[in-house]
Amino acid sequence: MSGLNAQGNIYWSHPMYPKIVFIAMAGRTIGMGHATRLKVLRDKAVRLGLNSVSLYAVAPMEDIHIEGFDKQYSTFEQLEADLKKESPIVAVVDGPIERLNREAMIEMRHTGVTICLINDADEPIDPETYDYSISCSVKYADQSKQTGTRLFGPKFIILSDQYVPAYVYKKNISEHVQRLLLSFGGTDPGKITPIALELLNKCSCLVNKLSIEIILGAHADINEKELQSRHQVSIYRGVNNMSERLRHADVAIISGGMTLYEASCVGVPIVTINQNQEQEDEAAAFENLNAIVNLGIHNQLTNAHFDEAMQRMMEPEFRRSLSRTASRLIDARGSERIVQLIQSIVERGTHPMYIDDNHTKWEKLHHSARFRLIYPSETTIRFIKGNFNQGEGHRILDLGCGTGRHVVFLASEGYDVTGIDFSKEGLHYTAQRLEQLNLSAELVQGSIVTLPFENESFDGVISISVIYYFIKADVQRVIDELYRVLKPGGKAFIVVRALDDKRYGQGIEVEPNTYVMDNDFSNEEKMTIHFFSVEEVREMFVGFNEISIGFHREGYSSLADVDSDLLITITK
Repeated sequence: MSGLNAQGNIYWSHPMYPKIVFIAMAGRTIGMGHATRLKVLRDKAVRLGLNSVSLYAVAPMEDIHIEGFDKQYSTFEQLEADLKKESPIVAVVDGPIERLNREAMIEMRHTGVTICLINDADEPIDPETYDYSISCSVKYADQSKQTGTRLFGPKFIILSDQYVPAYVYKKNISEHVQRLLLSFGGTDPGKITPIALELLNKCSCLVNKLSIEIILGAHADINEKELQSRHQVSIYRGVNNMSERLRHADVAIISGGMTLYEASCVGVPIVTINQNQEQEDEAAAFENLNAIVNLGIHNQLTNAHFDEAMQRMMEPEFRRSLSRTASRLIDARGSERIVQLIQSIVERGTHPMYIDDNHTKWEKLHHSARFRLIYPSETTIRFIKGNFNQGEGHRILDLGCGTGRHVVFLASEGYDVTGIDFSKEGLHYTAQRLEQLNLSAELVQGSIVTLPFENESFDGVISISVIYYFIKADVQRVIDELYRVLKPGGKAFIVVRALDDKRYGQGIEVEPNTYVMDNDFSNEEKMTIHFFSVEEVREMFVGFNEISIGFHREGYSSLADVDSDLLITITK
């Protein structure tokens, strides 16, 4: 983070402590593809510098235990209870649409979570349940792009970094088929592995003895002793070098899940036998592009159909054609593109459904001379003068400094002052005033929900009529961040709106005591405002050592036309 003097620049500071959760549905019936994919995406997010990232699975405990996840839940409801405590900024959710908890996802959005839903089957989705939809289906191979809140096409297919070199260095297709690879997912619920091996045993075109590598998922309920063959068979379970094994195979016989994407990227010629209709639909899309041979769903497969497919696979030019076509579809950079989307959401600070409206409104207001306040509030002057002696180098933070009335006051009194706001217009006006008065201060453009400052950086913090422009979950984030950056024994002065304020009850109630204003009588139309009771203030600031609450009411044309604030003074 860099500072600003009177002649300097305003710097955007990226959030340092966002909370991002990855949530995968998994199980013996669902399979492990969703979990594998989100594990890859989580790892990519961490490598690209995103902090405070968690990976959760929703899968029945008695059904399956998933390694490598931070926590596993039996139901979405159990997960939801923990998420309310964590208050994430972004949740990436991956699983069959019909198994997701609609009510839980809507509630998550209402509490400020941006939901990115991975929907590779492109199933119909309730628009209330998500903010971004990611469909990586090959059905969109000719139109792979991002349109608004929808990302679609194979450029968003999620593969681990081990597939990047496999894409760059194309596979060499040999003249003869000598090595086969069989793999049917993490659980192989249809038990396709023994079916495929038996079909190979009976296949009339396979005269010579082949080397067959069988890759079983860690949770596949397959008895390895029953996998007998006239060919030379090697069996492995839960491998972590799948790209290398695919690269060494002459033909891969697989199902249409994650392994289909992996094998396509490597360029190994593919035959698919599918577990379910979803896999069949995706494999059919590959076949329509002449990228694979698709034999349909496993329970509809015949010996004759399998023999015909293997006969075609004996032709080297046919295999080369499949390899070229499939390998062009997937470049192994989908996880990077999705993480870039997550980064852009995090940099906005919080939920785009309402924070963008607040931001737009403030930029407009700060452009107007009427709302460029100059004089500091009397209560703020009293707090500063009563707690911080001049000339002792006290460092003071103004959360939501706006057009800088308090930054300028503090700088003029000799304090080491930092102001943060997301309004570029407000910060530029503040910089102009500092320059005109030959004063110095540090200004940062950023979100007060994720403060870009080190722990225990400030002796004092002020936030005057700012933190209530959030839903309650984000207000709590601001308070938690305030606590983090305040030194032990440091003091803060916060002004929030009370329940008897004239604006209370105006507009659309999005949660208890939180409204989106639907009129502009106070120049706050479309802004989200949370109103506080004394009890709620004590509850939300509970971690501080001392708290005192005062009241300020200012009336205008009638008793009903009252600005009512709670004046909160706290000590860490």
